Amino acid sequence: MITQHNYTMADAPTLSERERLRVLAEIHDPQTVRLLDRIGVAPGSRCLEVGPGDGSIVRVLAERVGPAGNVVAADVAEGLMGELPRNVEFLLCDARADDLGGPYDLVHVRHLLLHLPERELILSRLCAVLRPGGTVLVEEYFFPWEADTAAATGTGDPAGAAAYVQLMTGFLDAAGADRLWAQRLPMRLTEEGLVEVSADGWFPPTTGAHEAVLPIRDGLIAATPKLRSAGLLDIDDETVARGIEFASNSTTMFLPYLLVSAWGRRPRQ
Repeated sequence: MITQHNYTMADAPTLSERERLRVLAEIHDPQTVRLLDRIGVAPGSRCLEVGPGDGSIVRVLAERVGPAGNVVAADVAEGLMGELPRNVEFLLCDARADDLGGPYDLVHVRHLLLHLPERELILSRLCAVLRPGGTVLVEEYFFPWEADTAAATGTGDPAGAAAYVQLMTGFLDAAGADRLWAQRLPMRLTEEGLVEVSADGWFPPTTGAHEAVLPIRDGLIAATPKLRSAGLLDIDDETVARGIEFASNSTTMFLPYLLVSAWGRRPRQ
């Protein structure tokens, strides 16, 4: 079993891992639940949740499938979900190589593939465990920033926004993430042979005081010195400080990311 996990935003200094997952769930669960209801999760379905975090969506799925259904929560580590409903099974595995079980009526993954170099492999494996008529829903961050654009000017602090963009893009590149990968999700699902492919997007406008920024900002504070000491991030101290200051400013308004949600269905045989 592979257990190494190179998650980009790990080791946040202010938020514990459990608190970070709680914040992300509170921000993004309403969007995910809306899409799950749009897709439809029938009673008696068998679902797979990959990288379940604190288990918030696992619990939603468990309620939707009912006692006749089953939800498999697959992760490389235990301990963050707490007590789970009786119709939930925890599967200790690595989606890059281990058996994912199946087949499934629904497969869901959120905020994971961006950070893993094997993202294309994992996506193919998730599509492969769908039963005929089953649906995969993939939700991932998309960071479409450019430093010298009207978008930076519109934040109220163009210089700070430019520093933040330089720091964040350099950070993600150094950590091996693909900040633009999510825009290719609809095409990738089509390439996997899925039909009725569609997508939705959500831009959360926010300030540095908003909870949506906390996991990102704390990840920058924790990981940037490590990446710089390893020679992976060539950004000067002033830019680092200015970018983090911008991400902490309660008077600026900016769009920290776009959440892309894409889904498709395996054809019925």
